[in-house]
Amino acid sequence: MDEPTIFDLVLASDYLNIPSLLDLTCHTIVDKIAACKDANEIRAKLEMENNFTPDDEETIRQENQWAFQ
Repeated sequence: MDEPTIFDLVLASDYLNIPSLLDLTCHTIVDKIAACKDANEIRAKLEMENNFTPDDEETIRQENQWAFQ
């Protein structure tokens, strides 16, 4: 199933209060994100733009080295 459809199902299941469908669709999104190798791949999959400067990214990497090991 494509990402836009999954996101639509998340919104619909939340609005219609269908917890089992909400859990399933959210878990599907988590699996797709977990399969990504890096932040750039996640951004591409979720159609997000990178609004960090190279200096911002370097600062984040230095402050959170444990997350990049």
